[in-house]
Amino acid sequence: MRSIRFAALCLAAAPLLVAHPPLAAAPRQPDLRVAVQLAKVQRNGKWFVNMRFTVHNAGLVPAPQSVLGAWCRAVNGGPCPGIVPKPEYKLGPPAVGAGSPVVELRTPMIGAGGSAFVLGPQWMEWPNGGYTITARADFPNHIPESNEANNEATAAIVIP
Repeated sequence: MRSIRFAALCLAAAPLLVAHPPLAAAPRQPDLRVAVQLAKVQRNGKWFVNMRFTVHNAGLVPAPQSVLGAWCRAVNGGPCPGIVPKPEYKLGPPAVGAGSPVVELRTPMIGAGGSAFVLGPQWMEWPNGGYTITARADFPNHIPESNEANNEATAAIVIP
């Protein structure tokens, strides 16, 4: 009887062991994110906007070469200016709600945890008004990523 009580006491005092399923491994995919930097410049009384996009790979593996899409939308005033054609980029149809064609800019391969700067297109003179510039990394979603929902960023600028 004593041995039964002792065994019961040992079982009660022992830590409870539970089998857990193995943790899922983090996806071994790139994860592209973008930031938009805008600067207005006045030349000969006309306004122009310089754009720089920072594409960051927060994933665990390198991201192959891809395309960054960028477009303008006039919030007030406007319209969005025309784009000077250049061989470095191509123009696609406007994005939904955009006032300009989508400018497709080449993005180099980006190592895991790395970033790349992509210079925006050369726009013609900007009329007075408020604008948003939206950029989407991996346009139009050709690279499988661990998070497809964080590829887009928007910045606003007002031309006096």
